[in-house]
Amino acid sequence: MSKIATPDPGPTGPLKGVRIVDHTTILFGPYATQILADLGADVIKVEAVDSTGKAGGDAWRGIGPTPPGGEGLGPLFMMTNRNKRSVALDLRTDEGAAQMRTLLATADVFVSNTRASALDRLGLGYEQVSAAHPALIYAHASGYGAQGPYAGRAAYDDVIQAGSGLSHLVGRTDPEGRPRYVPSVMADKISGLFLAQAITAALYARARDGRGQFIETPMLECMVSFNMVEHLFGHVSEPPVGPMGYPRLFNAGRRPLRTGDGYIAVLPYDLAAWRRLLQALNLESSLIDDPVYFGPSGPELERLCPRLEAALQSASAEVWVERLLAIDLAVAKVNSLNDVLADPHLEQVGMFETFEHPAFGPYRAIRHPVRYSQTPANIYRHPPALGEHTAEVASEISAAGEDQA
Repeated sequence: MSKIATPDPGPTGPLKGVRIVDHTTILFGPYATQILADLGADVIKVEAVDSTGKAGGDAWRGIGPTPPGGEGLGPLFMMTNRNKRSVALDLRTDEGAAQMRTLLATADVFVSNTRASALDRLGLGYEQVSAAHPALIYAHASGYGAQGPYAGRAAYDDVIQAGSGLSHLVGRTDPEGRPRYVPSVMADKISGLFLAQAITAALYARARDGRGQFIETPMLECMVSFNMVEHLFGHVSEPPVGPMGYPRLFNAGRRPLRTGDGYIAVLPYDLAAWRRLLQALNLESSLIDDPVYFGPSGPELERLCPRLEAALQSASAEVWVERLLAIDLAVAKVNSLNDVLADPHLEQVGMFETFEHPAFGPYRAIRHPVRYSQTPANIYRHPPALGEHTAEVASEISAAGEDQA
């Protein structure tokens, strides 16, 4: 078992002192707010419960295997809710609604992925909240936003991968051309990055002028923005001067190469690098001058890759990585997920840490990937049990109100 680390005593990141009321579930919103919590924000996760205060909470609490005692702390929840405090409220009751209003009065940011119509019914619509708290930053995470013909539609990652063109792009590399999904909840996570960025930018703007604002982060627009950077291509010009889609990415030969015991990814980016690769593989450098293998637009990978793979059979992936690094080529072994956990570089930089959760037991966490020299992101609080901090937060708010009286 990995060495057990101890959470830091408190936040040290650049957002320390910022309070965020997090009314989001599943991945899009919680991923964004965990980033902000890692950066020091006091993220209070408001989870919907019934009148007993026990049934409900984020749906991801119940997904995936857990050890004995870890019920309600599913692995997907554990990966997106550290450094947060959980407050359980039934917002349909007068008491729950009043507690939420009191909590918002102490907040810098409110973020929700509940449909706008439902927020209005709860008294949490933007117009309602901003009228009472004009300096509050109100962030809404949605599938399609409030405008346009798709406004109000339900949206999940697969649907957005399809609508943004991503599934079609993946299908262009399929032998049958069948659209496929990327095996990652990519649209939620990319949109979550946009949401976290938007909130930090709005906080900076408010620091200058004191004004809150409404932030809308539609998943479809986030993913179209992400996908089209390279794939608008020939349609950047108006009128278009070529097709859409970055051609290099659809080359059937663009794939990892088989070695004696596994696969490597290698990318010679110019002819000089190709010459070094061919020489390392004991292949004739004259192949570069052969139009069968190198055409006007670059290497003909479908024809060239079988020659490369035949030469690569003479040694293991690890050996080839070392040899090709020695001649200054960009190369990496294709890792399985298990390989990633054991990767010596990631181990050296402390990418994975193991902590002891009081209910879940030992759990692995992925540290924030960005390094700050003066205000480092850190892990200082375990993912919370449902409603774990309800009384604590209520006490803080009550004490703050007494201090202001």
